Amino acid sequence: MTDPSTNDPVPSPTSDTPSGEASEEDAELSQLEADMAVIESAMDQVDSGDPDVAGEMLTGLRDSDA
Repeated sequence: MTDPSTNDPVPSPTSDTPSGEASEEDAELSQLEADMAVIESAMDQVDSGDPDVAGEMLTGLRDSDA
């Protein structure tokens, strides 16, 4: 990966986290990113005047307390 402002390679972050925990965190981050994409799409539907579709989209999101 490169830094867009300098086009230099970005060093990989080092972590004291065991690899099992790191992959769990990666999975959680991926899920959060997917949830954000759904939320953004739902917001676009509301902006387009279709809040019912937005509501249906949001019902598919996972429960964060689970």
